[in-house]
Amino acid sequence: MAYVPPDTKTAFNLRKEVKLLVVDDQREHFAQLKAAAEVYNTDFLIECKFAASSDEALKLANEWQPSVVLVDLHVIASTLGLLTQIAEIGPAVIASSESRISDMPEKVARYGAVGYVTKDDSAEDVESVLSYIASLSGPLPVAH
Repeated sequence: MAYVPPDTKTAFNLRKEVKLLVVDDQREHFAQLKAAAEVYNTDFLIECKFAASSDEALKLANEWQPSVVLVDLHVIASTLGLLTQIAEIGPAVIASSESRISDMPEKVARYGAVGYVTKDDSAEDVESVLSYIASLSGPLPVAH
């Protein structure tokens, strides 16, 4: 019996697939997350899209059906309302900000967010955020 290596495409598909929509007014933050998603993970594949406004975010959330949406709280004045609108569409919503206000996780939860993360440039924190995002996208497929 000859050894047949696993089909690369099939093996690749055993990883959890995450569709991440990043809503942020700073494209640099999106680029950092996207680059980290491509480099740091082995257990999940994150496909990323970017929106710079609430209108663009709602359009992508409806059309593309992301599994997780990461919303910067400083994108627009009515960001808390945007959290609610996106949460009603169905994806898990995570709020993000540079602010370290202690009651922020409770505040954003009232608007439909399942989590709150502070923006940080350290590689460990970015990888931690990506792992958290992946955990919200359901279980890994079972390999047979």
